[in-house]
Amino acid sequence: GGRSCSQATGRSRTTGPFVTPLLRRAPPAPPVVLLAAEGRPSSSRGGRNATRRSRSPPTASYVASQGTPRSATTSPGRLGFGTEESSTSRRSEEASSKPTPPTRRCASPGTQSAQTPDVATTSTRGCTSAAFAGTANTTPSPAPAETSADATFAQFERLASPQKLCYSDFSNTIVPRYCRSNQPEDIEIFNRICTPYDANAFDELLNKFELTNDYPNLVYNLRTGFPIGNMPRLNSTVIIPNHPSCMLYKQAVDDYLLGERNAGRMSGPYTRERVEEILGGPFFASPLIVSVQTQAPGTPDKLRICRHLSKGTKVDSSVNSYIEKESFPTRFDTALRVADIISAAPPGTQACTLDIEKFHRTIPVVPPHKCWLVVQGDPGEFWIEHNVPFGCASASSNSGMVANAGVDIIQASGAGPTMKYEDDLKNLRVPVAEGRIEDSGYTYDVPSGRVADILTYLGFPINREKGDGVYRPVVEFIGFLWDIPRKVVSLPERKRSKFLRRVRDFLDAFDGKRCSRRDVERIHGSMCHVSFVHIDGRSRLPSLSNFAATFDGRDPKTAHYPPTSVVSDLKWWAGCLEMAPRERSIRNRGPPMDHRIFVDASTSWGIGIVIGERWAALRLREDWKVKGRDICWLETVAVEILVYLLDSLGYRDQHILIHSDNKGTVGSITKGRSRNYHINHSVRRLYDLVLAVGLTPTLEYIESEKNPADPLSRGLPGPPGKKLVTDIRLPPDIDKALYFL
Repeated sequence: GGRSCSQATGRSRTTGPFVTPLLRRAPPAPPVVLLAAEGRPSSSRGGRNATRRSRSPPTASYVASQGTPRSATTSPGRLGFGTEESSTSRRSEEASSKPTPPTRRCASPGTQSAQTPDVATTSTRGCTSAAFAGTANTTPSPAPAETSADATFAQFERLASPQKLCYSDFSNTIVPRYCRSNQPEDIEIFNRICTPYDANAFDELLNKFELTNDYPNLVYNLRTGFPIGNMPRLNSTVIIPNHPSCMLYKQAVDDYLLGERNAGRMSGPYTRERVEEILGGPFFASPLIVSVQTQAPGTPDKLRICRHLSKGTKVDSSVNSYIEKESFPTRFDTALRVADIISAAPPGTQACTLDIEKFHRTIPVVPPHKCWLVVQGDPGEFWIEHNVPFGCASASSNSGMVANAGVDIIQASGAGPTMKYEDDLKNLRVPVAEGRIEDSGYTYDVPSGRVADILTYLGFPINREKGDGVYRPVVEFIGFLWDIPRKVVSLPERKRSKFLRRVRDFLDAFDGKRCSRRDVERIHGSMCHVSFVHIDGRSRLPSLSNFAATFDGRDPKTAHYPPTSVVSDLKWWAGCLEMAPRERSIRNRGPPMDHRIFVDASTSWGIGIVIGERWAALRLREDWKVKGRDICWLETVAVEILVYLLDSLGYRDQHILIHSDNKGTVGSITKGRSRNYHINHSVRRLYDLVLAVGLTPTLEYIESEKNPADPLSRGLPGPPGKKLVTDIRLPPDIDKALYFL
């Protein structure tokens, strides 16, 4: 049930289970040229015979030589990244006095600068050749430019550099509480600190790698418990009945509570009076709820016992309402970040995965805050919580503080960059010249099992069934299968089957029948996950989100019939998921290439497009405007037509930068969807084409006054000799609204 359930956890040790590593850069791989027709490397393999480079000296950080100086400031709006923020006033209806705001204890700030190409455009409004004033006398090639190995590796190091967070210190804000009982058993229950983590080991390695200032509260919190927030004084006991699902799955709830007690994470059951005596006063009992998670066909549904800590009463605010999430920063490596890192990873890069068992149940609660986390089993029987539960607004930050420290220790030890999403870890190792370990023609310094050894030394409970720490070229992480050599991502077969079952179950249960908002939000969340691979499915999401918005948020029992659009889109999803797993290329996830591409539209004339020195314009037909078609639709269609032109010009397998002066269009295409039917239809066609030709569009906003396509959209043509040959066939709805000049 955990390494220690005592007041001070840990044991004294002086050396770790790993030797001091040599921190070396990977050898530069041969230059990689993406072939326009095939989108694959044309160079020979790197690896053992690759050009050697001098070793970097040992440092405390894997990417210290490439990272931004720690004294640099962050860009505006980056939460918890070298910023100082004051805590706002907290609601405390039960408090006799306002709690003291927490102190922000920040690590040394760092930055991760985005490599956004500078855009230099010169435009003189009202001049025939205005859109092309100041442009270079060169025409961009549709073929991708050669990328040097050093530039790619520098990009990899920059992307892999972990973000520093700023954690709050709540030690001076905790309202004191003391056990009212004199019984040793009761005093132990009140003071119990139950965690598998070794505070002494963390203290040792944080000091060794000079990371203590990044985690100033961690060791203290591991020994004395983590605050869940700036909680007010609790003046009266609040008991909210459990969700009806607890009666439906009563045996599962009983088994869960007994299992938690056996693990030392809970104590009970007790009467109300006994709990108040042990915890030193009134307590708050939030309801339990059972969540049913559909699994793959042939696999029984998974039952999760959850706390509904956002549930309050008419007079009592919920537990989560007192927790300011701004005081609890988090750091997640999303699928997009993983794709960016893998895209820039040098040849020979491998990965291993690890899973932290009972991740959110490993964080001890500071004793005075246990009164906020009591749960009720059978009526009148209460259980005292010793660990932060999933569902607490501060849970991800508190557990993330421990995991982030582990990740930073791994990287500082020389084991390479580690990505994390909640309890999932993915560590990368890159080949080095003259490495001790040979695998698949490359040599490495980091053996399989090194990362697991470090985590085990720190006390992390590793789930070996979900990750064995062995390095491989293809690994599963955060629900996706990542093929590093081929730079592609896909859904694992069991995930494809699971999501297909969810779609079919929804259609079987609710086609022609009423469903709840929870049913809709659940299937919508599943399809959002799948759409990372099936990016053409993003335009099939608005029907679900629009439908969810029609429910009365105050009444969870409200039920509606799914509209035809929802049924149609879910049948499309079912058709996609019935096929063999699809792969999405992440090869072109580096900085976008700036070919000086601009689009603009006006309802008074039409559309203008600029590609380098060349241009195209489309004039509106008189009857173009129908309900739902406005300037936003025109601006989106401009990007769609641009993609048709790029296809005809031979652009393939590139990450391209597109400039637009319409923020709505930038948002819709970036998200891959829109609530507007006509815009959504245009976005859908656009993604069908970019998937087929391997283009990755990134839209960037530009002011109209600086947009070279602006005069074209108002009927002012460019130089005749620079006009694009436009023999492409437009979709019927666009052809009825526009024609090429």
